[in-house]
Amino acid sequence: MKWIVNMKVKNYIRNWSNQDINTKYMDVIVDIKIKDTNCMLMLEGNQNIEDVFRLIWELLSLYDGYFYEPISYEVDGIIKDREELIKLGYFKTDKNGMSRN
Repeated sequence: MKWIVNMKVKNYIRNWSNQDINTKYMDVIVDIKIKDTNCMLMLEGNQNIEDVFRLIWELLSLYDGYFYEPISYEVDGIIKDREELIKLGYFKTDKNGMSRN
């Protein structure tokens, strides 16, 4: 299974700007490409992909202080509704900080 999640990064000085990060966690291969206001997450594995995605998304929010906004999301080449990624209200971030909708 392969996930590709494209996320928007806020347009101000970021701690994680312009990086390529390649790792493997819980048998999931993870490629993160952060460039300007875009963060592309590519995850590939047979299991644990959703758990690893959520851990990475939360880790990025801890370092930058907000949750990156999902722009697009696909699984095995099939485009999904990006809203499916938002399971809890605090994954949505407003312009003033985290929103608890």
